[in-house]
Amino acid sequence: MSKNLSAIQTISKVCNVLCKIVFVFSIVITVLSAIGIVSLAVGEDSVLKIGGVNIRGFVEQNAEISKNEMYAEMIKGVAMGLCYTVLSRIAGNYFSNELKAGTPFTNEGAKEMLRLGILTACLPVAVSIAYAIVCSILEKTMGEINAPDGFGFDSITAGVMLIIMSVIFRYGTELASKSSAGEISENTEKEQE
Repeated sequence: MSKNLSAIQTISKVCNVLCKIVFVFSIVITVLSAIGIVSLAVGEDSVLKIGGVNIRGFVEQNAEISKNEMYAEMIKGVAMGLCYTVLSRIAGNYFSNELKAGTPFTNEGAKEMLRLGILTACLPVAVSIAYAIVCSILEKTMGEINAPDGFGFDSITAGVMLIIMSVIFRYGTELASKSSAGEISENTEKEQE
């Protein structure tokens, strides 16, 4: 294995582990945010109590956060958690498959990278739009929210970069197949003449 391919495999191993960590944290954020929403809605008989104080008590003690803003934050936590659970799972699958193949230059790997790029560009934006709609509905039904900003619009750049990488991987796959067929060496000899 060449030094460069060895470095790529090491990076893939690290990224695979990071994807698993992000996956677990995303699930935890989603679950805790969902419990928070239920706990806030239930009130005194709160599901989640920390140090004898439930979420509603926390909101009442903290003058800077209204109950409606807390709902918006919890909904954002669920939305972000679900979004990044999906993305980290797909990215983790890509890195696992890349490690099995031993190279990023496979047709399947290029397809997975393209899929990851499209989802990375689109999914956070779609979730952010859905979040804005939910906050708008909450504002109409519950009163002023001052909802936190959405998220996901910076993911478009990352998604486009992954899509470009998928094209590079596909081209690398073509070069590798031509190299194994001996076409590259013949073309190189013809160009030198």
